[in-house]
Amino acid sequence: PELFARNVEALEEVQPEPLTPADIEVNMGAIWVPAKAVYAFARNIKRPLKIAVMGCAVNGPGEAKDADVGLALGDGNAVFFKNGEVFRTVSSADVVTEFIKELQKLI
Repeated sequence: PELFARNVEALEEVQPEPLTPADIEVNMGAIWVPAKAVYAFARNIKRPLKIAVMGCAVNGPGEAKDADVGLALGDGNAVFFKNGEVFRTVSSADVVTEFIKELQKLI
């Protein structure tokens, strides 16, 4: 215990004030692609195709890097990716229409 006392004291000195529930903000602005929209289009595809719809533009491309085409949603926009690499960004208002266009390029 004495060995670490100096470290404990240093950490205690830099601890931030505790947060109250009133101090915490939640951003509910993330966009959403309805599963029905993807299914309505994809059910007519006759060849094997891996489609990824991810909820995070930071991790999504890496988590679904083996997808033929992927969409990762962000705050107000979405990114399209192939093989884990982002190749296009669109606004949330256009995401469903543009996603279908990207799928059509593959069939």
